[in-house]
Amino acid sequence: MTHEHRPILIAGAGPGGLCTALTLQRRGVPCRVLERASHEQVLSDVGGGYDIGVNSLKMLDSLGVGNAVREQGRKTAEVLSYTHSGALFDRMPFPEGMDVAGVMRSKLQHILLDALDPSTLRCSAEIVDATNHDAGVEVTLATGERLSTSVLIGADGVRSTVRRSVFQDDDPPHFCGLSCAWGRTPLGDMTDDLAALMPPEDRALNVMGPGRILLAGCLGDHWLWSAFWQSESFERSESGPKSQDNVAKQFEGWGPMTRGLIDQARPETIVEVGIWDRDPAPSWVHDRTILIGDAAHPMTPFLGQGANSAMIDAFVLGNLLADETPEAAFTRFEERRKRAVEKNVKSARSLAGWMTTTNRLSAFAFRSMMRLMPSAVLRHAMTSADQVNDVDDLVPLMPSAA
Repeated sequence: MTHEHRPILIAGAGPGGLCTALTLQRRGVPCRVLERASHEQVLSDVGGGYDIGVNSLKMLDSLGVGNAVREQGRKTAEVLSYTHSGALFDRMPFPEGMDVAGVMRSKLQHILLDALDPSTLRCSAEIVDATNHDAGVEVTLATGERLSTSVLIGADGVRSTVRRSVFQDDDPPHFCGLSCAWGRTPLGDMTDDLAALMPPEDRALNVMGPGRILLAGCLGDHWLWSAFWQSESFERSESGPKSQDNVAKQFEGWGPMTRGLIDQARPETIVEVGIWDRDPAPSWVHDRTILIGDAAHPMTPFLGQGANSAMIDAFVLGNLLADETPEAAFTRFEERRKRAVEKNVKSARSLAGWMTTTNRLSAFAFRSMMRLMPSAVLRHAMTSADQVNDVDDLVPLMPSAA
């Protein structure tokens, strides 16, 4: 593109926003990230984790941070599936050479921030409005300050202010009928009885019962778990004992491994969220504004593609903007990403329904399918969604990392 003096503005300092900034920085395009949270909040060690896929690691390697992610993460040797009473019914080994990594959200964020020019991120900069005009986009902050840019990238999540401001006739996000809580259970705080029930630390697990599922993996010195249950509406509780009690009630009567992970978690690490996605929209583009990641296409987490899709969006868009006009870059971006990613949104919604069904016959059928299906087929089902994230053609465009 013909670079203007005004930097590209990116709303949101999540994985999508930071990967966009890092891609543009590596390609020599000026940009700024506007984040509504304070600097202390951005750097705090809170939140869940991500399974970083093969193509995302290729992309992160080209940005010079792939090995840092691998060092901070863990590789999963096998996924173990249990009934809600605690009976093991399926084992799915991963290929030994498969290049994937589980990593804490906060660790990934720190790695990306460390690779960015410190002046790129501006915290406590909440966007309240964005308006397209002939010369670009004008952004208004909560302080009343106005900023002008040639391109605005909305990477500010499922409740995107950029989306709400620019796409004013847009439908709201779709509540998937699921609440979720994640928490951390330190290895050192576990009772001997719970420790004896847990699999080796290079295994991941899922525990399934009617209307509910708990997923867990070991990262560092704790088990990180996510619990999901069907709900008619989402009501968030503050982190702490109240949330812990709420989650424990949802899993009353389950086996001692599930109950132990919840009961022995650190209360301050338990966060409740609602699960939302979106039906396909006509476009993610309006004039000089474009949406990526959860701002464009939020999805349920059961394909493991939310963060991966956001980061690949960022990498694709950043490289296109470095080489083409915004209009041409936006067109090519949607041609490459929109249909494929929205297909994953649909698949993730369907999978969420199967994995959390309250119908006992459907739940039994799903577990039976998992048990009877060859492991290679299950692995393919889990990893095929990542195929749309192929970036082999873009990696050579990145200059060698310093």
